[in-house]
Amino acid sequence: MKVKEFFGRVRWGTFVSSLLTIIVGILLVALPESSSRILCVIVGVLFLLSGIFGIAGYFVRRISDMSDFVLGFVQIALALWLFIAPGSALKVLMVVFGVLLLLRSFAGAGHAMESYRHNAKYWWTGLIVSLLTLVLAIIVLCNPFETLRVLMIVAGIAFIYDGAADMFVMFRTANEMKHSEQKSRLDGMTEIEEDPDVGEDK
Repeated sequence: MKVKEFFGRVRWGTFVSSLLTIIVGILLVALPESSSRILCVIVGVLFLLSGIFGIAGYFVRRISDMSDFVLGFVQIALALWLFIAPGSALKVLMVVFGVLLLLRSFAGAGHAMESYRHNAKYWWTGLIVSLLTLVLAIIVLCNPFETLRVLMIVAGIAFIYDGAADMFVMFRTANEMKHSEQKSRLDGMTEIEEDPDVGEDK
């Protein structure tokens, strides 16, 4: 598979994922109470199904490794927790989301520095995005909000920002690749024009 085709597929997947993230963020901002309950149900169902399949797979395959069984049991327990006490479970999920934002900010800063070393024109935009992500991660992790409603609104803003930042990075990378291809094509044409042997009959 060519690099361009591979990047095209990754770009399409990133676009869909970012769009879904933005939609979830908008729902959390517009309908914080109902969206939080729906989010708990969705995540709980996913954990429950994954746990059931994990335990069933352990008994069907009859292997001695207990990891599938233990993991399945933990996932079912998490699902029940989400169903019984969604408020506390959501706060834990927000901590996990904050940690993910923190890791994303570090990765974004690394990519920005890599772009700087390759003399990219707009390398600083990635650095700004990573710094904003870091600030948002700190806000989410500190959780200075008293009510779950405000927490869900902040989570929605974080989701919208995260999806928009992914789209921005995706389009910026695509633009840099386009300019790089054009530059390589022009350099190749210049080399052909400067080589007097090119095009002569043998």
